[in-house]
Amino acid sequence: KPMDAYISQFFPEKSVAEKPKTKKVKIVSMSDTHLGHKYERPDLIKEAYDIAEAEKVDAILHSGDVFEGEDSYKGQVRELAYVGADAQRDHGLEIWPQSKIPTYFIMGSSHEKIFLDKCGYDIVSNFVRLAKAERGLNLVALETLDGISGSRGIVDVNGIKFCLDHPSGGIPYGRSYRPQKLIENMVSEMELSGEAKIFSIGHLHVAFFMLYKGVAGFLDPCLQDKTKYIEAKGYTPYLGIWVVEVNMDEHENITRIVPKYIPYEPKKKREIYQTKKEVSQEADKPSKDDAVEGETKKNK
Repeated sequence: KPMDAYISQFFPEKSVAEKPKTKKVKIVSMSDTHLGHKYERPDLIKEAYDIAEAEKVDAILHSGDVFEGEDSYKGQVRELAYVGADAQRDHGLEIWPQSKIPTYFIMGSSHEKIFLDKCGYDIVSNFVRLAKAERGLNLVALETLDGISGSRGIVDVNGIKFCLDHPSGGIPYGRSYRPQKLIENMVSEMELSGEAKIFSIGHLHVAFFMLYKGVAGFLDPCLQDKTKYIEAKGYTPYLGIWVVEVNMDEHENITRIVPKYIPYEPKKKREIYQTKKEVSQEADKPSKDDAVEGETKKNK
């Protein structure tokens, strides 16, 4: 009765049985895997999916630059491990993890989009289509009305809408600038964005979260080691993923959001850690002389 009176005070037309419904969702958000580059990290993609399975998420979101592409900057071809759209796509089909969790993709704005601009080839949609047909992977490309993967897309997961975006341009001095401007633009035109209240933004290779004007904005880190191109620009990329829990009320307001950032190490640093661990384990093993001495004492 006290609870009924409390709810009636704020929701006079509802009883306890009819209290406001809450929508819940849990996702993994990642971006910029750049498959085909020498410094790609397919091992981290596998780890991201392992975490998604362990966290029991409802969906995995990928905010673009799935593939490295080619000719997006001078000298890029010398950094490629797989040259050409077909080679990069087939490599993706070979290494992409198996999972029942649906994964939603958009196209990058500069790397893999080069294939579309040069010859009309949509590598992301083709990758998704073949991954479904050949390996039964649960992948979805967020396409525009003309059937081409876009650099922005809306996905509905458990009744909660996410906007995936892959802009162009460099990293601003203030990390909050890009999500803040995007939110300000979208809030004034919310009907055009499908009323998404959570934005996942790729391209910048850094991690950041803000809650602004009732909208959550995430900058997605990358899953690629520092390239010569990034190094020349003086940037240090963030390697990692987001695990995000969101609750919304019946009016599409975010009532609870729990962002968890999971960082990864560059490959060289991880190899150093692994080497040190192996050396330490080897040092802890008893030597043959210690074993003989111990056996002699035991016999005495």
